[in-house]
Amino acid sequence: MATGLPRRERWANGGVTTLNGGITDSATSLVVTSASSFPSSPDFRITIDDEVLLVTAISGTTFTVERGKEGTTAAAHSDTTAVDHFLTTGSADQAFQDGFTLPDYPYNRLLDASGNTLTASSFTWFNQGTATAADADDGGIILTMPNETGRQIRGKWFTAPSAPWMLTAYVMLGPGFKMWDGTNGTTIGLTAEESSTGELYYLKLRNDRLVLEQMGSYTSYTADVDSYIENGHHEFWLRLQDDNTDIRAHVSRNGYDWVECFNEGRTTHLATGANRLGFGCESDGAVAGAHFYIKSWILG
Repeated sequence: MATGLPRRERWANGGVTTLNGGITDSATSLVVTSASSFPSSPDFRITIDDEVLLVTAISGTTFTVERGKEGTTAAAHSDTTAVDHFLTTGSADQAFQDGFTLPDYPYNRLLDASGNTLTASSFTWFNQGTATAADADDGGIILTMPNETGRQIRGKWFTAPSAPWMLTAYVMLGPGFKMWDGTNGTTIGLTAEESSTGELYYLKLRNDRLVLEQMGSYTSYTADVDSYIENGHHEFWLRLQDDNTDIRAHVSRNGYDWVECFNEGRTTHLATGANRLGFGCESDGAVAGAHFYIKSWILG
């Protein structure tokens, strides 16, 4: 990401400075006299007069900010006005959502390659049918799926950056999932699609194992690259990576310790490489209205 660290809520003691130049009520960046007493990476909250601002990027003494946070009103502020860093209700709530155990890949964050926060509406549907997506209270996304017959990957995509890229996510099969019986069952996973051909990779979590599949379309299976047995789990950290030579898939139970479980040449299945990255689900044999959770989706 742009800062080298993922966005999560951060604090530092004694964060006090002044504005080096006034700002309007619509400005999205500001310059401070000194940034030395503030966190070196985003996110953190500052107050100027009665306004709470969220700092989302830092470059020297320039802060990129979101205005009027936590019920306050964006306003113009004069040169030399005090800029203070405080623990606020919003920062405490966000810190609990981020999770304190995974500083590199925080729970309940969806971030693009520049560290910008994404929501369900930031993604574009593929093969939607009657599936729905909603922002969860904790910052993730909940997919609600109909009961299906046969292969139907339904989900959402986001434009991929040029390779090399790496997509890391924490996904969960929700209530109502069907145990895999060798023919059908529910899955959730990551997708890497080549829009010009419609072909894609699907790194999917079943209740009995992980599988990296080559798909000809959202409904057309081509072949397994490989499968990785992890019986009895219905949530995992997953990672898809294009290192400009190979497509690689990794798995982790804790977000720290990663195992590379699959890889093949980046043009073995896709002609030129993926330009759409996303998440998808299948609900073949599921209870109608089954929920699937994307707790974290971080593109780097």
